[in-house]
Order: sequence, then structure tokens, then C-alpha cells
Amino acid sequence: MSDKENTEDEGNYNEIPEDNNGNQINDDSIIEEKNEGEGYDNDEQNNEEQYEDDANYEYNDDYDDNDDEEKKKKKKYIDDSEMEKKKISDDVFYDINDLKPKQELNQVPDSFLEIVYIFGFESEKLNNLYFLNEASFISAIGNYVYIVNINTLKHKYIPGIKCGGIGAIAVHPSKSYFAIAEKVENNPFIYIYEYPSCKLYRILRNGSVKGYSAICFNNEGTRIASVGSDPDYTLTIWDWKQESVILRSKAFSQDVYKVEFLKENDQILTTSGMGHIKFWNISNTFTGLKLQGYLGKFGIVELSDISTFLHLSDGKVLSSSETGYLLLWEGGLIKCVISRPGGKPCHNGKIFVLLSEEGEIYSSGEDGFVRIWDLEILDNADVSFDSNQNGNKKQVNAYQVQIPMFEIDPLDEINLGKNIRVNNMVKLIGSQNEFLIQDGSGSLFKLDIKTRSMCNVMKFHSKEVVGIVSSPINHTITSLGNDGSIKLYDYRKALLMESASYSGNGTVLRVLPRTLDPKCNTYIAGFNDGVIKFIKYTLCEEEEEKKFIITHISKPHASSVSSLEISPDGRYLVTTAIDKTLFLYYIDLNNDYVKEMESTLNIKNRFEIIQSENYVFSSKTIDLIPLGYIELNLNIINMSWSPDSHLCQNLIDDFVNFDISDEKSDKDIRDEKFWEYNGLYETMSGLSKNKLLVVLENGSLYEITTPQPNEIDNTLTYKLNPEQLNYKEWVLEIKRPKDIKFILNKKEEEKKENNDNEDEKNEDDIFDVLDSKNEEEEEEKEKNKEMIKHYESCLQGAKIKGILYLPGGYFLVNFVLHDGSGQIRSCNYDAPNQSRIIFSYPKQIVYMNTSNSRQYLLLGISDGSIIQYKFDYSDIILSHDHIYHEELDPQVLEYLECEDNIIYVDSFDQIKGNTTQNIDEKEDDNNDVNDENDDNNINSDGNEAINNDNNNNNNNKQNNMNNETIDNNLNELQFTHGHYYKANIHDNKYGNITGIVLSYDDSYMISCGSDGAIFVYRNKNEKILNDDEEMIDIDDSNIVIDDIVDKNFYSLQEAKIKHDHDKELEDAEIKKNETRSKINNLREEFLALLAENDKAEDSFKLDRELFKIDVNLQKSHEMEREKNLEEVEKEFAWINEKEELGLNKIKSKFLDPIKTEKMVITSFNTNQKVSTFRTNAMKLIMEGSKKNDTIDHLNNENNLNNNINNNVNGINDNNNQSNENNKMNKGNNKSNERKNEQSTNINNEIKKKEANEL
Repeated sequence: MSDKENTEDEGNYNEIPEDNNGNQINDDSIIEEKNEGEGYDNDEQNNEEQYEDDANYEYNDDYDDNDDEEKKKKKKYIDDSEMEKKKISDDVFYDINDLKPKQELNQVPDSFLEIVYIFGFESEKLNNLYFLNEASFISAIGNYVYIVNINTLKHKYIPGIKCGGIGAIAVHPSKSYFAIAEKVENNPFIYIYEYPSCKLYRILRNGSVKGYSAICFNNEGTRIASVGSDPDYTLTIWDWKQESVILRSKAFSQDVYKVEFLKENDQILTTSGMGHIKFWNISNTFTGLKLQGYLGKFGIVELSDISTFLHLSDGKVLSSSETGYLLLWEGGLIKCVISRPGGKPCHNGKIFVLLSEEGEIYSSGEDGFVRIWDLEILDNADVSFDSNQNGNKKQVNAYQVQIPMFEIDPLDEINLGKNIRVNNMVKLIGSQNEFLIQDGSGSLFKLDIKTRSMCNVMKFHSKEVVGIVSSPINHTITSLGNDGSIKLYDYRKALLMESASYSGNGTVLRVLPRTLDPKCNTYIAGFNDGVIKFIKYTLCEEEEEKKFIITHISKPHASSVSSLEISPDGRYLVTTAIDKTLFLYYIDLNNDYVKEMESTLNIKNRFEIIQSENYVFSSKTIDLIPLGYIELNLNIINMSWSPDSHLCQNLIDDFVNFDISDEKSDKDIRDEKFWEYNGLYETMSGLSKNKLLVVLENGSLYEITTPQPNEIDNTLTYKLNPEQLNYKEWVLEIKRPKDIKFILNKKEEEKKENNDNEDEKNEDDIFDVLDSKNEEEEEEKEKNKEMIKHYESCLQGAKIKGILYLPGGYFLVNFVLHDGSGQIRSCNYDAPNQSRIIFSYPKQIVYMNTSNSRQYLLLGISDGSIIQYKFDYSDIILSHDHIYHEELDPQVLEYLECEDNIIYVDSFDQIKGNTTQNIDEKEDDNNDVNDENDDNNINSDGNEAINNDNNNNNNNKQNNMNNETIDNNLNELQFTHGHYYKANIHDNKYGNITGIVLSYDDSYMISCGSDGAIFVYRNKNEKILNDDEEMIDIDDSNIVIDDIVDKNFYSLQEAKIKHDHDKELEDAEIKKNETRSKINNLREEFLALLAENDKAEDSFKLDRELFKIDVNLQKSHEMEREKNLEEVEKEFAWINEKEELGLNKIKSKFLDPIKTEKMVITSFNTNQKVSTFRTNAMKLIMEGSKKNDTIDHLNNENNLNNNINNNVNGINDNNNQSNENNKMNKGNNKSNERKNEQSTNINNEIKKKEANEL
């Protein structure tokens, strides 16, 4: 924690009356004298630096005493009569319709679609559950707030007014009002609604920059405290009935989870959040009200996020922690840490719930336990370090720094279950023992503390909903959650029909086409462990209940599955993963089943077998055959199969229009809407190959053509070359930017003569605007005969985000343009140089789909809104006359239609950018400005309007008239081709849209997102068709396919590699065993010969040495072993030397300098400890001088010894020299004797020779 954050923050703000716009009232009756910096800035910059400077500003008190008295008398006096005039009446309400944003062009009114039901609950969101009465609670999800009756589960909905999300909610202590705080792109509001009428009562403005994270009422209900989210984190105290700000200050620099007033004193409040808790006081000073805050100091206790806290009656605060301990705060410091006996934490994991009820405190959190504590004991908790009965001291380091740990046993504890995570817990109104518990694992249930009974209220996905599919034959939907659960809903009955959970986290969901499962009860789900599962909703014959079962399971990837698609003919399945791999499967009928159908029904054609009544999709009838995978350089973000592989070029014409009349039956209408009944699937039954388009994360588009199974050889590995799948890029040809020359049309003068005087005057006005000099009009016309403008396609720099294949080689492409806007275009595989705009939107489009009836285009926007666009296949057909990419700018279109770079125009004002803003544009701008002021209208009983600005009021009336005109026109048009419906339903920050579908009759629209919500809307423009009788297969097979639970389970490629490796090892082991067997046989024969030799008579016995075949065999083995050891030692010599040097360096660095090691002695009876310090050898000057003295002494002794040795050596040298002389004399004597002997011998020989000669 930085020093800056630990300093005291002061908000020096005067209580200033404000109007409805949040601006200070400047009235003559209000006389204010403020020093520089006093009060707060009404321009609402709302940045962190501004609030920090304001919060820590010190007033200048160095003015004269006389001036001081006068200013004190004048300061902030307002007549009671004037104050009453500024007050908002209690019976004033807002009209929500006046606050809604202006409808966009071609947008139909909200009345065309209405909310039917919301499946889901934001289970991870804290402080999101409050009771309004004995049976109804309120909660927020996405951009909606709904009120739910826990007995009937009926919903009442309050939609968000702006496009965004709900940041926080709060309920008035009287239960007569509830507050909804927005989180939007800019200028969020807090709306206060009256209950039970749900009328909009008050609006609080200018409290944050982008949204709120926490709000609350004080105990009396007269004030509201709100905390903004990133980036400002502003704490604001409101007089909410007068819509005015009392005080404000910056709460902290990180997320704040909770704010709460002290019940006994609303001048005290507390905020907590990420890594902090902060205590606030509202004090009345001579300069006005001050908001003073100081951070809680953790000290030696580990820093922790504080999710919740509880005010105690004497001012102390009990808070939660991430480690499971409870922290008792007093005076901004931790008084003690609450734990269970033995130092165990109160909970194993984070604590999210702290409640005070009748002298008891309830706590709960991630571990699924509810523990009850004595309030009085916790309130009086203190640590006595002298005794060990109610307190303990915890040793944390060698310096005896201790944490005050207070140990206490809970009064009671309840284990709610293994996988339950309690995120919220609210007591039912009027009940003594019942609580409503919000389970982070995906449920909402009632708990009776006394009986320990649990009653389920709601079940939902605990995390984001990753996918949703609608049934093509009835009004049901199926969803897959990130929590691994799959759920089946009947949205007309608002009923959860079935649910099942599987190992892993779900990532993608698809339904099998009718070409593979005619009853449409089978789904394919991908999971984050790389596993795909075929899950079928079936009737179990033995258990006599409907449930989900797994029919096929496989693991194609080693990492998370990112997408999967099955070809429309049901033959091929392709999956992708985040490890940049694409895996291809072939789905074929089981050979035994085909033979059975051929023998019994005399049919063997695939299409005929699947359409037969006896066919049931199961592991017996269908084989899932893996073909192989390819590795890509980038991840795949989207892909789509061609419905007809470009074979049905004329099929698109049959889809352009179809007639739905009241005279037709529901079955005829349904059959006419579906592609299956137009002969498409019969065409696909004859296809030999399929085409697939994939979009990479860099926006490039590639195509894949599926091979035949017999063309793939995967006996050794599943890895394929991209060429085997005909993997190649499809590039959209975009013309380069060019300069266009505009020339004034030569026939303009002839047109002027034929036109009347009014037309001539209008044309003259146009040239006046271009010239901007009326007096030199003729000369300027000559100069403006030619003009060069630079134009380039809007597709320059655009990236492809999604694709949707259509019959006949057409496909829809989702582009993100260079300015961040979204655009849907129609393209054709054979015409890369041509495209047509279908829909454009100023924000990015993140999801694209079409309805089964081909008449609606479903789009998900990045801000959490969804769009249902009235679509017609005539929109996608490309023109053969004009080959270019369509542009929104008409002048660019005119250029594209010309072969040359010259465009002849009637007047230069047609060129974009050459004229000033025309009247219509000015009117639109004025309407936009006025539209911002719509939020400031307050209607009393629908008639009376209160506003401080009369001009705004008049403009609002004009806007209302314009909106009524638009509504009337759209009502006359109905929901026709080219119009769309827009709904702001999902959270703009956490509500990424993951799926949008329509019911099979287009009468319902369903969407899901990362916020965990599933919204169901009723499309009033479509007729609700009656469902056919439920078609569900009976599971009579005894085959049970288990789920893959082990995360280390091998993928197909890993299993094949492992299998091959295991086979090699197995073959090697077989050879080894054969060799061992031969050796054992030879050994047995040899032992038998030895035994026979031992039994023979002595005369016939052979010497044992004769049985040795090779005498030197053992020696050669030993020599070879020694040689191998030497080689190994040489091989590891460098490593050994390196490790030894490293060890010696570490030893010399850390161990050798140590003089004393640490020793700790602990008492048995008390908690006292005595320890030594680990110290290094001292290197002091004294020690160095001692060493020098010692060295000098030793040197002197050495010198003395050297002198003695020299004397001794001198005597020895003399003796040695005399000895050497004697030795030399003796040597010389010996040599002389030898010479004499030699000469004597020579003389004797000479004498002998002479004698012989004589």
C-alpha cells in the first residue's frame, strides 16, 4: 500500500442546492462567498486528478477578522420561500418514453417485440439480491432488472433506458422504492423507481463517468451513497428526493464492491473493495460539510480484497477476507483476526456473506458452509498476550512480530453441499428461520436454518452461456454453459425441462441437422479440454424418464475447442481449437445397421434410411470416423459450410419470396419456410464433396474442400497436409484508391434553359455556396470547371470477422471497417471483385446468424444490443451489369459505374465535402442536441412539466412530436423489408453476445451472452404456429458411454502416437522374451549336462574347465564395462566440474561467512521463544589490526629463526665443504689407482706379445 493511499482524504464541499441537471442554482437570493477551490466543479470533468485535488484541498484562513464576520453572516442564506420553490414535489414522476434515445433510421418501435421471459441469474455478482416484500425479490441481469415471485416464478421487468448495463441496485428501507444504477459509455444515471407501481420517480445525474459499482440507502432512507466504477471511483452522497449532490470525494483507485451507512448514524459510512477498506465521516465545519475518509491499515496482516463487511453497534467493523479469516477493525486498524480454534480460518476460501440477525452473525462463502457466531463475543473480542484462553499470538518471523489472533468456536454450522459457493444470503421478510441463498454454482434456493431443509427456487448456468440452439420442430431451446451444463427449456411455458452436467467447461453448441437426426434431439457440444460430445435428449425405457445421454465422445484436440460445424448433409464434422488446429470427421452409417435395413426394409440409400421411421440416431446406427487434422498459422474465429456446394445456382431464386396467408395451415406454412422442404436436402444427398469457408483471426478467408474417406491414409498419423483438404485462400479483390476528376456537365446550360426560373435560382445558389464570393461568380465558375477528389473504397483496411454460407455460391460476410463500424455484405464465390451492402451499423458486429425461414438476419452488437433485420434473399443477388463493391457514398458509386476516372456532374455540390452544412443536416444536429435534453423533462401525472430551461422544454416538445410522427409512419409500414428491431438487453461490458436464434415459426427471438442471461422476446409480427406432437426416441440400448473426466486423457493424435510407441515397445518386449526363452532353454540343457557329468564315474567325468566355451569371455565383459564407465565419466566430466564449482561458490558465498547459525528454543508451558541470530563473521578494523600485530609478531619470530638458521647453515656449510673436499680427494685417489692398474695391465700385455714373438 502506497503512502499516498494511506493518507487521510478530505472532501471539502459545501452543501449547495442544485437543479435537476445537477447544476448549482445561481439565484439572487443566494449570496455565496467562497475561497478559491471551495465547493466542487460543476463542469463535471470526472477525472481522478480533479477529485484528488478537490478532496485534499485546504482552505485559506488568512483573511481579516472583519471580513470573516461579514462572510460568515452572508454565506449560504436562502429564504424558506425560495427554497420551497426549488424543491421537487413528491408527486412528480418521469415519463420513461421521453427519456429513451431517438430511434434510428428504419428502426421499428419497441412495441413490435416484447420481453417474455429471462432464464438465468448473475450468480457471480455480489449485492445483487434484495427482497421487496414477503414473496418477491429484485435482481439485475444484463441490461434488465427483474422482480421475481419466489412462489410462482412470475417476472416483472424494468429494462435499462440506455444502451449499457446495470452496475448496482439498492432497495429503500421502507421497501417503497428501489434504485438502479447504470453503467454506460458516458454520463450514467441512477434511477429511483416507486414500488409496486414501478414508475420512474427520480433521476440522479453526474455522479460518475462510465458507471456505478455500488449504491445504498441510509437507514432513514433520505440519502443515497453511490460509488463510481473505473475510471473515477467517485463516492457521492445524494439528497435523492431533490436530485442534488450533498458531498463527493474519490473513494479509491481500484474497484469498490460495497458501500454502506452506519444504521445508528448516517454521518458514518464504509466502503470496501479490491485490496482495501475505507472509513468515512461526514462532519459539519464552519466551511460547510466535509467528507473525510481514511484507509484501513492491514499492518502485518496479509493484504486482502474485502468483499463484504458488517457495522457493529459501537462503531467497530467486522469484514471478510480472501483467506477465510474475519477481520475486526477499530479506529482504522485491525484489532484482531477472528479464527476457529487451532488458528483455522473461519471458512476455507473467500467470505462473501456477513449478516447480523438477533444477536448472531451469519457468515458464508466459497466453501459452502454457513457458520453462526455469537455477536457479543465478536464485538468484545480482544487478544490478551499474557494468557492463552481466548487469544493467541502467532509467530510470523524471527523478530517476534505477532498477529493478534482471536479464536472462537461457531455456535452452529451448516454444510450446504460439496459444490455450493454462497455469494449472497438474504433473510425472507416475515420469516424467522428462512433465507434465500444465491449459489455461485448455478442455483437459487431457500434454506431453513432450524430444520436444515433446502428448497430449490431457480436453476441456471453459473457462468456465461456459450451457445444456444432452437428446435426446428417445436418451441424449445437448448443452451450450453461455461460451467459444463446443458439445459432444455420450453420458453412458452417458461419451464426448465431437463438439465445435465458434464466434465469440463462448455465452449460451443450445435444441433444436428435433420439430414442426420430427423427428430432434432441430438446436439454436439465442445469443451475446453478438447473433447466433443454428441448429447441426445431421449426417453430412458428402464427409468421411464426423459434425460440427456452421450451417444458419441471423442477428443480431437489437446486444448480448448473454439468452434465446430457439421455439414448440412450430415456427412462431415469439423472442429477447431485454440492450438491452431482443424480436425475433420466423417459421419457414416454403421455397416451392420445398413445391412440390417437392407434385409428388413430393402433400402440401403443413406437418405432413405435416415428418413425412415425405424431410424434412431445412436452409437449403433452412426459411426464417427476421424479423418485427420491440419495445423494452421493462425486461429480460426469463424467458419461456415456451403449448403449445396455451389451446385444449386438457381435455388436462390426459389427462396426470394414465399406467401404466408391465413388460408394456409400451420403445417403448410412451416413446410414452406424450411429449406428442407424446398428440395435442398434431397440435392445434398447426392453431393460427393462439401465446401467450407473459414475465417482466420487476421481477417483472411480460406476455403476447404472435403476429400473422400478412402483418399485419406491415417494409419500412422492423423496429421494431414493442407493440400489434402484443398486448403487455399479466397481473396476479395478491392480496387486501389484513386483520384477522380469531376467535370461540370456540358449539358448544364441546356438544362437551365428548359428549367423554370426557380430552378435557375437554386442552381445559382449552389454556385454561390461553392464560390463563397458572389461578386466574382462568373470568374469562379470558370475556375471550377474541373475538380479532383480522392476516393477509396470503405473496404480498404477492413477485416472479416464472420461468414455465413448461402445456397448458390453466395455468402454473407461480416466486416469490421477501418473506423470500427460493422458492415454485412453479400459476396459470391465466383465474383471476388463484387459485393453488395446488406446492413451497416456504426459499431462492431460480433455475431451473425439467419432464421430458419430465411427472412430475418440476426446480429449481435459489441455494446450488448441485438438487431433483428427484416431480410430478403433478393438483397444478396449481385448485378451482372455493374461489377464493383457497393459503397454507401453515392458519388463513389457513380465513379464505380464509370469506366474512366472522369465523372460528369450537374453541380459540384453533389461532391461530398464541397458544400457547407445544409438545412437538413442542421436540423438533424439540432434534433441530436435537443435529444440530449430529453432526459431533463419531468412530467407530473403525464401533463405538467418542470424544467429550469424553457427553451429545452420547447425543444423536447418538438422532439416528442417528431418521435410520434416516426412511430406513426413505422406503424403504417409494419415490420417490412429493410427495417429492423433493436433491443439493448445484454451487459455492455460482460455481456458478449454468444448466440441469437429465432423459433421455427419466427414468432420468438432468443439471445444469450457472457452475462449468463437468456432473453426470450415475442415477435408480434409473426404468427405462432402450433407444435407437432413430441417426437422423442426411446433409448433401449444397453450401451453406456462414459464421460471423459481425466484431463490428461490422450487426444486422438496423442493416442495414436502413444499407441505406435507402445506397439514398438511391445514388439521389442516380445523379441526380448523370445531371446530370454532361448537362453533359459540353453541354460537348462547346460545344467542337465553338468548334472549328468557329476553322476558319471570318475573315469568318464570331464574336467569342469572343459565346459568353459570361451575362457576370456568374462574378462572381455569386464573390460567392456570399465571402458563404458570411462566414457560416461568423460561425458559427464564437464557437467560434474560445473556443478562442483557452482556448489563451492554458493558455499563460499553463503555458508563460509556464517559465524553463528540460528537456534530457537520454545517453552512448553508458555508461548515464549528465545532465538539466536544468524550472523556473519565480523570484519572490523580492530580485528584487522589484531591480524596485523599477529603477522608482525610472526615476522619477527621468523626473522630470529632465520638468523639462527643462517648461523647453523654457515657452520654446516663449512663442515659440508670439508666433507666434500675429502670426498673429492678420495675420488681422485681412486681414479689414480685405476689409471695405474690400466697402465700396468697394458705393460704386461706388451711383454707377453714380445715373448710370443721370440
